[in-house]
Amino acid sequence: MAQLNFDATQVAPQATLDPVPDGWYTVNIIESEVKPTAKEGAYLQLICQIMTGQFVGRKLFVRLNIQNANPVTVEIAYQQLSAICHAVGVVQVQDSSQLHGKPFEIKVIIRPPGNGYDASNEPKGFRKCENAQQMQQPAQQMQQPAQQPAMQQYQQPAQQPAMQQYQQPAQQYQQPQYQQPAQQPAMQEQPAQQMQQPAMQEQPAQQMQQPAAQQVQGQAQLPPWMQPKA
Repeated sequence: MAQLNFDATQVAPQATLDPVPDGWYTVNIIESEVKPTAKEGAYLQLICQIMTGQFVGRKLFVRLNIQNANPVTVEIAYQQLSAICHAVGVVQVQDSSQLHGKPFEIKVIIRPPGNGYDASNEPKGFRKCENAQQMQQPAQQMQQPAQQPAMQQYQQPAQQPAMQQYQQPAQQYQQPQYQQPAQQPAMQEQPAQQMQQPAMQEQPAQQMQQPAAQQVQGQAQLPPWMQPKA
């Protein structure tokens, strides 16, 4: 007996999936690893994910017996691997990860149940995907929206406050120097006009000089016998 402390209501039950129907499917490799066999061998497991159609998201498994006591089995495995390499356009492979994320087409059939195993899909062929480049573009577009907000969150907070802190004090400092002092002297021109008003009051001095001039002119007009003797 083992204590589990497990609540099955917190975990969704595993769904039982039937094999997909026979046919060609557009897939890409999402995982790969080498696993040991029961008889001192090893096989390369490629997990392929369907990219289009009714069964998009479903996984198909390709197992290649690259280490086996039977040389014919090994030859078949490398022939299948070569077909996959040509289908994805990578013929020189140092690591299985070089095959990941590249669309190609795989043909599967339904293998009937037997030897204690349920029915499953078995790969029977590999070929190039005609619109492989177009299939890769949506994957790149899905990555861009995830990157753009990160840049915006990094740039905008760093730039906007710096611009506001630099511009606003400069404007507040320039307004008293250029606007207000230029207007105040214009308002103080009234005393200069008041200083000019006394010049208008010089008329009485001129009027005082006019009678003296008239007296001199009046003496010049007397007859000779009335003029005073020198």
